[in-house]
Amino acid sequence: MTTFMELWLEAAHEAYALRAQLAHLEDAWLRAEADADYWYIQACNSNRPAAPR
Repeated sequence: MTTFMELWLEAAHEAYALRAQLAHLEDAWLRAEADADYWYIQACNSNRPAAPR
């Protein structure tokens, strides 16, 4: 029979693993946002008419 302490330790281990996954997903999200911003600015700059001389 599983003891309360074993269940608690298993839950703590799962929580730790989920926090690590969440941190990884947050980093990936921030990189994707930065990439999207970069390419949006590149697209806007390439469609901008040249400044008159």
